[in-house]
Amino acid sequence: MSCCFALLADCKPRFTKTPSSSNKVYVDEGAYSTELSWDYDIDGETVTWVDFMSKSSVGADVLIARKFANQQLQVSPTSGYKGRFSFAGKVSGNATFTIWFITKNDQRTFEFVVYFRSVNNPWIRNSVKLIVVGKLYACNNLSTKIECFWNYSRRCIKYNFPRQRFRIKIKATTVVY
Repeated sequence: MSCCFALLADCKPRFTKTPSSSNKVYVDEGAYSTELSWDYDIDGETVTWVDFMSKSSVGADVLIARKFANQQLQVSPTSGYKGRFSFAGKVSGNATFTIWFITKNDQRTFEFVVYFRSVNNPWIRNSVKLIVVGKLYACNNLSTKIECFWNYSRRCIKYNFPRQRFRIKIKATTVVY
């Protein structure tokens, strides 16, 4: 709905789709790539650029990449993602960032920020935590059919699959689908 026709509506740019409704995305260590996609309604605003950042719990956030309209993606050489990061989409409505060759060091919270020319609505932002699942350590509870796997941050990730959909190789401690 456009601002011109919705006199009583709060007209602001907003995200219409994010990578995950829970703000968490799980990916296997060693995966070839993972895509993080956002769609957004700019509601008549002009996008100046978009940033993809790594959130820090201490200190400043780290810029990974910046994309200006009609220009190449600029990946920061100090981010650790040079040659492992790409962009698809349009700055003015949707963006898909691809991280290539997933490692355990990719586990972090990322933030996507869309900057506008407007003073009233200078930006919108959304964060997503990428959880890299690697070298899994299984702890079975067959009575509840819940498999518990520990990832690198020593947090338990639970999966509740029907028993016949998977089996565990005890020796290698990996899941075979």
